[in-house]
Amino acid sequence: MLEPSVVPVWRYFCNFVNLLKADEYCKKCIIFFVCIFVSLINVFLIVLHDFISVWSLNATKIILYETLIRPLVSYGTEAWTLTKKEEQVLLIFERKIFRRIYGPNYENGEWKRRTNRGLEEMRKGEYIVKSIKVQRISWLGHLERMEEDRMPKKIFTQELEGTRRRGRPT
Repeated sequence: MLEPSVVPVWRYFCNFVNLLKADEYCKKCIIFFVCIFVSLINVFLIVLHDFISVWSLNATKIILYETLIRPLVSYGTEAWTLTKKEEQVLLIFERKIFRRIYGPNYENGEWKRRTNRGLEEMRKGEYIVKSIKVQRISWLGHLERMEEDRMPKKIFTQELEGTRRRGRPT
């Protein structure tokens, strides 16, 4: 059994992180990686503009997104606890990419920006937050099937002793 006062240190994105500060670190990682990947997708689309115009099929661009960008953004999501704000940041990031992929609408002689609802209908409910939740459930199934002597299983099944003080945590 692990001692509650001992907090192991683990390696995440090539940085050593204290488990007590891991939640804050993951939140900062989400914001950081969303900013980085928005920049990368812009560079990616500019550099590959000639190829993208040749690959005029949106399906090819979607495949590139699903195989290159989405896995990088959602790396390690099994350990994340997403708040509504973080989910919104990820959804905004994804919609920005899909607006670049699908381009504007041409209706009644004028160009219009695609709406969020229009993008959701085109994607048929497949969005990044849903895939992250699926990954977390998959990890939970893996954790349940794990042998009892493995560290993640021990941490998951460990019962905490004592009670928390009343009031707001400091």
